Amino acid sequence: MDLSLHHIKKQHMPYFQEAVAYFERSINIEAILGHGSYFNGRFTENSDIDLIILSKSDSYEKTIINIGGIDFEVMHINIRRLMKIMEFRASDFTRSVSNSSLVFDKNGFGQKVITKAQTHCALGSSLVDDMKYINQSRSRTRTLLFDLRDALDDPMSFQLMHIQLIQLIYRFICLEEKSWEKSSKKVFEDIKTLRPNTYKKIQTSLKESDLSIKLDIMEGLVSESLAPFGGILNNDETFSII
Repeated sequence: MDLSLHHIKKQHMPYFQEAVAYFERSINIEAILGHGSYFNGRFTENSDIDLIILSKSDSYEKTIINIGGIDFEVMHINIRRLMKIMEFRASDFTRSVSNSSLVFDKNGFGQKVITKAQTHCALGSSLVDDMKYINQSRSRTRTLLFDLRDALDDPMSFQLMHIQLIQLIYRFICLEEKSWEKSSKKVFEDIKTLRPNTYKKIQTSLKESDLSIKLDIMEGLVSESLAPFGGILNNDETFSII
C-alpha cells in the first residue's frame, strides 16, 4: 500500500506501514484519514496518532495499538455509516474529519468523505438533527439510570452500568463544551480537563463500596450534567422527530 509521504514524517513511515499491515489482515481498506495533533503540527513524544480507516465492511471498531512506543488510536468504520453520522449531526467530529489529511485513498472515497464533511461544516448543523441526537442520549440516560436503581442487589451488573452511565455523562459534557468525545482510554483524563469538579465526584463514586451511595452520587451527576439539555427525557417527551 502506497501511503502519502506528504503527511507522514520519514522516521515514522515504518510505524505507519506496520499499523496499516496489522489492519489489512482483516479489513479491505478503501481509505485512511489522519487527524489530530500529528497532522496539524502539534505532535509531541506523548501524543497519539489518530487514524480513521474507511472500508465497505459493516463492522465498527475503535482500538489502540502501540508500535515503536507510539499509540495509534484507530477508528475503523463503514464509509456509508460515517457519511450518515456526519449528515446526522455536524459536530466537532465532523469538523475534525473536514480538517483531516489523506494518508491513503484507493478509489477517491477518502477525498469524498473530507469534501462532504467540509460541506456540512460550511452549512452548519441542523437544529432538528441536533435535538434528535441529544434526546436519544437523554432517553438512553433515563433508561440506564432506572436500570442502575434496579441493580442494587446485582453488583456486577451495577458496576457495568455505572461505567456506561459515566460515558453518557461524558457525552453531555462534550456537547456543552463543544468538544469531540475521545476514545474510552481517554474518557477520565478528558473529564478531568473539561470538568475537574465532576471528575472528583466520579472518582468518589468509583471508590465508594456502598452501591446506594454510588447511586446517589450518579443521580446527582446526571442531574447536573443534563440540566443544560432539559434533564433526562420525560415520559411525555419524544425523541422521534419526523
